Amino acid sequence: MIEVKPVTFDFGDLPINKSKKFSVEVTNTGVKKVIVDTKPYCSSCTTAKVVKHHLDPGESTLINLVFTPTKLGLNHKVVGVLENSNEKTKISFSSNVI
Repeated sequence: MIEVKPVTFDFGDLPINKSKKFSVEVTNTGVKKVIVDTKPYCSSCTTAKVVKHHLDPGESTLINLVFTPTKLGLNHKVVGVLENSNEKTKISFSSNVI
């Protein structure tokens, strides 16, 4: 079982084509080792890199995300967090691209 913090994030106003970075923490709150991975739903504008994929019980890692908006207006993006290849949590973030 994993816990992800934060699961939502608002960048506010962002210039088009300017990358913005942020990180979320993933913690293994279960009693067995887990494998953590990500599934971006917009591969052209979002990258997600897990620092450490294999987590023992109680261990934490970061997922480093980079969002590069390519369209003007309100943007809402989602990255799935996988636990042992099953999607368990979604990280969602938004911005107003100007």
